[in-house]
Amino acid sequence: MALPNDVEACEKDLQRVSDSQHSDAPENYDTAAVRALVWKQDLRIIPLTAGIYLLCFLDRSNIGNAKTLNANAGESLLQEANMTNYQYTIALMVFLVAYAVFEVPSNYFLKKLKPSRWIAFLMFGWGACTIGLGGANNYATVTAVRFLLAVARLEKEGSKGDAPSLNWETAEATLLDGRLWVHYIIYFGISAPFSSLSLFTPTITAGLGYENLQAQLMTVPPYAVAYVVSIVTAWSSDYFNARALHSAVLATIGAIGFLASALLPAESFHARYGCLIVAASGAFSCIPPLLGWLSNNMHSTAAAGLAIALNVSWGAPGQIVGVWIYKANEKERGYPTGHWTNFGMLVMVAVGCVGLRFYYQWRNKRLQRLGPDATGMDREFSY
Repeated sequence: MALPNDVEACEKDLQRVSDSQHSDAPENYDTAAVRALVWKQDLRIIPLTAGIYLLCFLDRSNIGNAKTLNANAGESLLQEANMTNYQYTIALMVFLVAYAVFEVPSNYFLKKLKPSRWIAFLMFGWGACTIGLGGANNYATVTAVRFLLAVARLEKEGSKGDAPSLNWETAEATLLDGRLWVHYIIYFGISAPFSSLSLFTPTITAGLGYENLQAQLMTVPPYAVAYVVSIVTAWSSDYFNARALHSAVLATIGAIGFLASALLPAESFHARYGCLIVAASGAFSCIPPLLGWLSNNMHSTAAAGLAIALNVSWGAPGQIVGVWIYKANEKERGYPTGHWTNFGMLVMVAVGCVGLRFYYQWRNKRLQRLGPDATGMDREFSY
């Protein structure tokens, strides 16, 4: 199977084009070659990474389906493992603790050991843990396996094996860069709706009057709509180079969906189901532009690898918030705590995106007015 070699070949091609872009000779820049390279990456890398991420998401979130499936026959996860709702939440949380702790080391080893080797190792370990989860029959085993489970958020910016490795000077500058912490806070905000919808959508639909297999099937429309909106949003934000505004608009739409869910009467099942679709579309769709926005504003691959890892790690505490807010004892009331919390988080995301966009716009105007020597910036920021 030639995919790893293809990926590494693309990395080397990308590095050569990057070197020519940053050289002192503008005539070395070949627009046609860049377009050809991007198309080559799209064909060879994107399908592979998209497939890996799909499997990762399925493995990470299907515990939410297992919680409610076959409950009437006494064969749900909670019943088979003799777990309480509180213990189930703990099992969800420990995965996110490991997610935060290991993200930065993972991106470090990604550069040291080559992507083809490190990703293969992660995939193998992840598959082994998933098999182990299938055989878990008590709370302790479920919790231990969830802690050990394959985080696959390995961004392409952190995978350029020929680029310089991270050193302390670059790490210090990245850690002390205040604007990046705004990115991390924004990602913290979006992570609570992301994780709560990923893990509790079957529970939420069960609270809308659906049961067992029907509750599982009713999770499909929110994800289907969110999928289409996410693709359109990702394309549009790249085409117009306006990632901040796209994320702000989608976060606002998601916030409106959660707000309506919180305000509607608990028995308004159909209306609240429509709100769930709106909320999921907004919450999921604003994430791709946020990730692209951060990586576009990193000026070296070593710094990008660290910043992206820190960004995802900061998302883990937000996801921990998400696992606690849909409380089992609020089912009859329509889970108001979860909806209100996600509403507040998405409002914070929208405000943060708009504020950071105006900051980048101000920095760019200052660069144009004073020049790079006076501002310490060698290129403009994307917003």
